Amino acid sequence: MKPCLSNNNIDSIMVTSRLFRKIRRKVSPNIEREVFIVTETTTKTGFAAAGAAAKLGGEVVILGSKSDDATSLSKLQEFVPKGSFQLIDCDLHNSESMQRAIKEIKSMYSKLYCFAHGAGVIPHQGGEKIVVDDHDALVR
Repeated sequence: MKPCLSNNNIDSIMVTSRLFRKIRRKVSPNIEREVFIVTETTTKTGFAAAGAAAKLGGEVVILGSKSDDATSLSKLQEFVPKGSFQLIDCDLHNSESMQRAIKEIKSMYSKLYCFAHGAGVIPHQGGEKIVVDDHDALVR
């Protein structure tokens, strides 16, 4: 999957994000050093979630493929230079890959504040099996 982000729309995703402004203005939780796991940072939703968490001081762990998510990681680092980001290679459609990622996360962190999953899956209902664990991709 190619990142949907370009230099032209990064500002419109983060700076003008109504949700980010609302969180910043009204809620302003103290999330410094809290751990956020975010998937699908190649999408606008995943990118905005990771960027907002980092801007508010959270530690962002990106789950995804190093080939796809490396571009969005680099853009996140440009947008939030002081942000704390880590990319863990993980195939979200493969339970073995996810178990390896979970084990790695548990070895690094004792507590998780938020898991933001940017895509959904539904049980396989017939047709072609398109992911390892007998699920069809619902949202990409």
